[in-house]
Amino acid sequence: MAQCLRINCSNICNWNSIRSFDICFTALVRLPSFTCSIGMKERLLGDSAFLAKVAIEVGMGMVTKIIAELEQREEKFLVELYLVIANVFMSLITDIMLLWIPAPRANLSTPALGVLEQQKQSPTLQPCYQFWATCPANAFQVSPIGEPFTMLKRLGSFFKNGALLLAVGFLSSVLGVVITNVLLLIRNMLNQNMGADATAQQVWGISIAHGIWMATSGNLRYQVVGGLLEDRCFNTIFARQQTISGALSFVTRTINTYFGSLWWVDFLRCLGLQET
Repeated sequence: MAQCLRINCSNICNWNSIRSFDICFTALVRLPSFTCSIGMKERLLGDSAFLAKVAIEVGMGMVTKIIAELEQREEKFLVELYLVIANVFMSLITDIMLLWIPAPRANLSTPALGVLEQQKQSPTLQPCYQFWATCPANAFQVSPIGEPFTMLKRLGSFFKNGALLLAVGFLSSVLGVVITNVLLLIRNMLNQNMGADATAQQVWGISIAHGIWMATSGNLRYQVVGGLLEDRCFNTIFARQQTISGALSFVTRTINTYFGSLWWVDFLRCLGLQET
């Protein structure tokens, strides 16, 4: 009964929408080992257009990031192509996680059981665990029926998602910078003259900066887009005009991705981690 109270009418409509194309996504939606581990079902129940938004982030993300890199680097675009490749690769990973982590979702879990188990193992950490487990996925998402989110829990959502995005940003950046340095090494080996003024990037400096960037700027921007604009505005005002809601979501996410790419390059240059 407690689980039923967490699902409102919009969740039921979303589930009906999911079942309409369930055959195409049987492996994605119905495999318990997959959906339980990453929460796909909860996100699809919270937003039936979630997969479309993932496609927007991946497709338009690549286009807008390449355009942003071209505008920022101008005539140095081809010379710094190895930086562009690494930034775009790293951005694809981070954009998906920035969409995934703060995405509004239906709560199908039973936090009381988890809290009870945690209390048996470590009673002193039980209040912290309970607060962490009951924070919303998105600070601006609509509260489920019977479980209103307090302002403190909504604020805690920023820190909860920020901690996750800090780790994701750091690890993805380590991978991206390593790829950059490998491409730079290959370029220097093939053409000594072109690589004369190019130096390897700082792995730890850029990785820490990227983690902080995702935990602050990316966290705030994607929570506002996913929770405040899409969940509360677009999906509410245009509840019966899904085409308009989808178009507004497409435009909003494209703008967000584009300016996020510009600000990321400027952020690195302000810290002296990339040449101006």
